[in-house]
Amino acid sequence: MCDRCWPLLPVDHRAAIRSNRAIGAKHLEARASIAATAWLNEHSPWAIAARRAGDDPP
Repeated sequence: MCDRCWPLLPVDHRAAIRSNRAIGAKHLEARASIAATAWLNEHSPWAIAARRAGDDPP
């Protein structure tokens, strides 16, 4: 997750990634990161602008 996208995530997504990282559960951290990425693809300003322009989100 890049530094530009991290602040856009809701607190619960960030907390899930941090807690899984802290306990060393790499598979859970990966799942939480995938869920966060999916959320960003739906809700980020860049994805919304791309949909308005008729492009697929990045």
